Amino acid sequence: MAKQVLIRCGRLIDGTGGPVQQNVTLHLANDLVERIEPGIVSPPSPEATVIDARDRTVLPGLMDLHVHLVNGVTDPREPHILFGMLQSTTQMLTLWATRNVRLLLEAGFTTIRDVSSFMNPGNPEVLALRDAIQLGLVPGPRIVAGGWVSQTAGHRDVFLPRNWVRDPAYLADSPWEVRKVIRRMVRDGVDLIKTSTSGGAGGHGEEIWWRNWTDEELAVLVDESHAYGKRVASHAHSAESVKRAVRAGVDTIEHGIYMDDEAIELLAKQGGTLVPTLAARSERAISHRRKSGSPPHVMRKFEAAQAAGTTSFKKAHEAGVVIAMGTDTGRGLREYFGKNAYELTLMVEAGLTPMESLVAATRNAALALGRGDDLGTLEPGKQADLLVVDGNPLDDITVLEDQGRIKLVMCGGRVAVERS
Repeated sequence: MAKQVLIRCGRLIDGTGGPVQQNVTLHLANDLVERIEPGIVSPPSPEATVIDARDRTVLPGLMDLHVHLVNGVTDPREPHILFGMLQSTTQMLTLWATRNVRLLLEAGFTTIRDVSSFMNPGNPEVLALRDAIQLGLVPGPRIVAGGWVSQTAGHRDVFLPRNWVRDPAYLADSPWEVRKVIRRMVRDGVDLIKTSTSGGAGGHGEEIWWRNWTDEELAVLVDESHAYGKRVASHAHSAESVKRAVRAGVDTIEHGIYMDDEAIELLAKQGGTLVPTLAARSERAISHRRKSGSPPHVMRKFEAAQAAGTTSFKKAHEAGVVIAMGTDTGRGLREYFGKNAYELTLMVEAGLTPMESLVAATRNAALALGRGDDLGTLEPGKQADLLVVDGNPLDDITVLEDQGRIKLVMCGGRVAVERS
């Protein structure tokens, strides 16, 4: 017999961007959405569970498509991020990641995409944690775990100290080396491939305009990843890096700070998705980097990127580029796991409506993962990932930053968090 759950909703935001539904009953069966029925109805049987949310808002579980569960999230007594990472064991990193996913779940995030780390590009800690959550060993959101493929002197590589011994198994400098690294990562169980098509702001020995990969290598990277059904996310700061990534068939553009009109037009035309990570360049992140020992030239890059990134984001939105939520939590935001909904507030401040920001964190995020058939919206046949919120985020998006107002979190039909 199907397990029946009824949620009596005062307001239902289904994640599609459509009108809010008032006073409806959400029927769940066997951890899936079964149907939405007008009115506040009685349970079909005494065995059915009833959740009363008549004075609250029900919406899909949130998604963050750019987190680093183990990147720079080490002992807070060590102020310098890099030193903290270098002295951490893989066992301790796994324990930190376990703590971080619990904070994310308590904040209403039921699916996250981890895009690997500088130290461990094969992402073994997060792969293990993903599997442990699926087995029910530890609580946490659904994890989509990426592996990071880099060239020698690419963005991932130059973040490390010059004399640090690299694992050559994760560096590639020709098309066939690219294919081999991706095949190794697929064998080890990654869900997607992360790469870079530009330099970064956080690396001490790189410039944002640096090219990563030749066009031939980049085309092979996308081809090999897609041959295994793995999507590709590319860190891309410069306008040229966005254009090259889009032309190569990359699925999501991460950051997109210095996009020009041509890059934005190309991204919109090709139907690519922008994951803007506004939080990573916010005052919150910049302040934390100052305190954690980032040198002046790195701080200058981040301060310049703050204004440029907001401008690019606004132009991309106006041009109709698909936007999905991602924060880049970790490293410069390592103290902010569980505060990821701040990204939604920044999106609204930059011009999105509250509904558009919610769609970015639900439907659009699911589509970017290739999971639009089973995640992201509260529609029949989809996973019952949802929140019950005290208040209306369409009136005030910041209610989602207040965990005390997130009264219930359900992930895959199971109540994961419940607050009185």
